[in-house]
Amino acid sequence: NDYRRKGVGTELLGRIIRTARNRKASELVMSCLASNRAMQTLAKHYRAEINFEADQVTGKLIGRAPNAFTRAQEAFEDSASFATAFVDLQKRLFSAALH
Repeated sequence: NDYRRKGVGTELLGRIIRTARNRKASELVMSCLASNRAMQTLAKHYRAEINFEADQVTGKLIGRAPNAFTRAQEAFEDSASFATAFVDLQKRLFSAALH
């Protein structure tokens, strides 16, 4: 897979955690197969409490209070992502019009 080991999962989970924090979520729970070591490593990176069960693993992150920095960071990332998606759409539309 072209996206593995490039920080995509770390970035996505970081954004999920920040968004939940900014919305005052008290906890986040993730689950994955017991064989999914990459997801377990990612959960540990964000200091999730990991519990192993028969064929799956659950992780729990306790929510923290939002602050001005986390709110500004989320707004900036959302704006940048929207701009990137808009430019990508324009490129695709232009490319399709040429063919």
